[in-house]
Formats: sequence, structure tokens, C-alpha cells
Amino acid sequence: AQGAGELAELAAHCDDALRSLGRTLAEGRGALEAQVAAVAAQAAEQLAARSEAHAAALAELSARLDAQVSQATAEHEAAAKAQSEAQELRAELESLSAELEAAHAESDAAHAEADAAHAEAEAARKEAAFEAG
Repeated sequence: AQGAGELAELAAHCDDALRSLGRTLAEGRGALEAQVAAVAAQAAEQLAARSEAHAAALAELSARLDAQVSQATAEHEAAAKAQSEAQELRAELESLSAELEAAHAESDAAHAEADAAHAEAEAARKEAAFEAG
């Protein structure tokens, strides 16, 4: 009977030890879960901060790119306008050059007519002097 009592006492000690171990494991598990939750929250905060920083950097790059595109577009439009104006000036210069050539030709023709009239007048004067003299 004494062996059975010791055995019962030993079983009671084992039950107490198992219950104590269960409580210790539950407390450890709770502490570990709290640590995991804290690390996860910290990682989420860091990720959110990085995401905000990346979004701000992306917005800045986008704004700079928009400004560069606008400037390039304005420069392209100005260059196209200058090219168009240059073509108009070239056409006007060619027209003026043609008018100048025509004026030179008219002037040359007028000089030729004047020379012919002068020669005719000189011939008439000589003939009149010959007939008179």
C-alpha cells in the first residue's frame, strides 16, 4: 500500500510538473507571439515609410520629366516656327532676286534702246550736216 501511495504521490508530482510546464510553454508562446507581432509591426512601419519615400521620389522624377518634356516640346515648336519663317524668307528672297533680274533685263533693254536712239540721232545729225554742207 505504501508503494501505491508513493506511486500516487509521484503521479501527482508529475501532473503538477506537466501543468507547470504547460503554463511555462503557454507563457513562452505568448511572449514569442508578442515579439513576432512587434517585429511584424515594425517591419510594416518601415515598409510604409520606404513606400512613401519611393512614392515621393517617383513623384519628383515624374514632375522633372514632365518639365523636360514641356521644355523639349516648346523648343521643338520654336525650331519648327523658325524653320518655317526661314523658308518664307528664302522664298521672298528668291522672288526679290527674280524681280531684280527682271529689272536688270529691263534696264539693259532700255540702255540698248537709248543707245540705238542715240546712234540713230547721231546718224540723222550727220546726214543733216552732210546735206547742209
